[in-house]
Amino acid sequence: MLPGPHEGLAATLFLAALTEHEIAEHVQKLHAEPKYKAVLNEPRAAALIDEAQKCDAAGDTCCAFIAYEDAAKLLPAPSAERAEQ
Repeated sequence: MLPGPHEGLAATLFLAALTEHEIAEHVQKLHAEPKYKAVLNEPRAAALIDEAQKCDAAGDTCCAFIAYEDAAKLLPAPSAERAEQ
Protein backbone atom coordinates (compact mmCIF):
# COMPACT_ATOMS: atom_id res chain seq x y z
CA MET A 1 0.00 0.00 0.00
CA LEU A 2 0.98 3.59 -0.47
CA PRO A 3 1.90 5.54 2.66
CA GLY A 4 0.02 8.59 3.79
CA PRO A 5 -3.22 9.99 2.36
CA HIS A 6 -3.00 7.79 -0.72
CA GLU A 7 -3.46 4.66 1.36
CA GLY A 8 -7.16 5.36 1.89
CA LEU A 9 -7.67 6.18 -1.77
CA ALA A 10 -5.99 2.94 -2.85
CA ALA A 11 -8.22 0.94 -0.50
CA THR A 12 -11.33 2.73 -1.77
CA LEU A 13 -10.43 2.06 -5.40
CA PHE A 14 -9.73 -1.59 -4.63
CA LEU A 15 -13.12 -2.00 -2.94
CA ALA A 16 -14.88 -0.21 -5.80
CA ALA A 17 -13.31 -2.55 -8.36
CA LEU A 18 -14.19 -5.57 -6.24
CA THR A 19 -17.78 -4.37 -5.82
CA GLU A 20 -18.11 -3.69 -9.56
CA HIS A 21 -16.93 -7.23 -10.31
CA GLU A 22 -19.37 -8.71 -7.79
CA ILE A 23 -22.27 -6.72 -9.27
CA ALA A 24 -21.40 -7.81 -12.82
CA GLU A 25 -21.18 -11.42 -11.67
CA HIS A 26 -24.57 -11.17 -9.94
CA VAL A 27 -26.25 -9.61 -12.99
CA GLN A 28 -24.80 -12.37 -15.17
CA LYS A 29 -26.40 -14.97 -12.87
CA LEU A 30 -29.72 -13.11 -13.06
CA HIS A 31 -29.67 -13.42 -16.87
CA ALA A 32 -30.15 -17.16 -16.40
CA GLU A 33 -33.26 -16.76 -14.21
CA PRO A 34 -36.47 -16.65 -16.27
CA LYS A 35 -38.16 -14.01 -14.11
CA TYR A 36 -35.33 -11.52 -14.79
CA LYS A 37 -34.35 -12.58 -18.29
CA ALA A 38 -37.00 -10.54 -20.14
CA VAL A 39 -36.13 -7.30 -18.37
CA LEU A 40 -32.37 -7.74 -18.63
CA ASN A 41 -32.48 -8.73 -22.33
CA GLU A 42 -34.91 -6.01 -23.42
CA PRO A 43 -32.43 -3.13 -23.96
CA ARG A 44 -30.25 -5.24 -26.28
CA ALA A 45 -33.26 -6.71 -28.10
CA ALA A 46 -34.77 -3.24 -28.61
CA ALA A 47 -31.46 -1.92 -29.98
CA LEU A 48 -31.30 -4.83 -32.42
CA ILE A 49 -34.88 -4.20 -33.58
CA ASP A 50 -34.02 -0.54 -34.12
CA GLU A 51 -30.96 -1.54 -36.15
CA ALA A 52 -33.02 -4.02 -38.18
CA GLN A 53 -35.57 -1.34 -39.00
CA LYS A 54 -32.81 1.03 -40.14
CA CYS A 55 -31.41 -1.73 -42.36
CA ASP A 56 -34.89 -2.39 -43.77
CA ALA A 57 -35.34 1.31 -44.55
CA ALA A 58 -31.96 1.38 -46.29
CA GLY A 59 -32.91 -1.67 -48.36
CA ASP A 60 -30.27 -3.85 -46.71
CA THR A 61 -32.32 -7.03 -46.31
CA CYS A 62 -29.39 -9.18 -45.23
CA CYS A 63 -28.43 -6.82 -42.40
CA ALA A 64 -32.06 -6.59 -41.29
CA PHE A 65 -32.45 -10.37 -41.27
CA ILE A 66 -29.36 -10.85 -39.11
CA ALA A 67 -30.43 -8.14 -36.65
CA TYR A 68 -33.96 -9.59 -36.36
CA GLU A 69 -32.50 -13.06 -35.92
CA ASP A 70 -30.15 -11.89 -33.16
CA ALA A 71 -33.00 -10.02 -31.42
CA ALA A 72 -35.19 -13.14 -31.51
CA LYS A 73 -32.49 -15.04 -29.60
CA LEU A 74 -33.08 -12.75 -26.62
CA LEU A 75 -36.47 -14.21 -25.69
CA PRO A 76 -38.47 -13.66 -23.51
CA ALA A 77 -37.79 -9.93 -24.00
CA PRO A 78 -40.82 -8.19 -25.57
CA SER A 79 -38.74 -6.87 -28.47
CA ALA A 80 -37.44 -10.39 -29.10
CA GLU A 81 -41.03 -11.58 -29.40
CA ARG A 82 -41.64 -8.88 -32.03
CA ALA A 83 -38.51 -9.99 -33.89
CA GLU A 84 -39.84 -13.53 -34.14
CA GLN A 85 -42.87 -12.25 -36.03
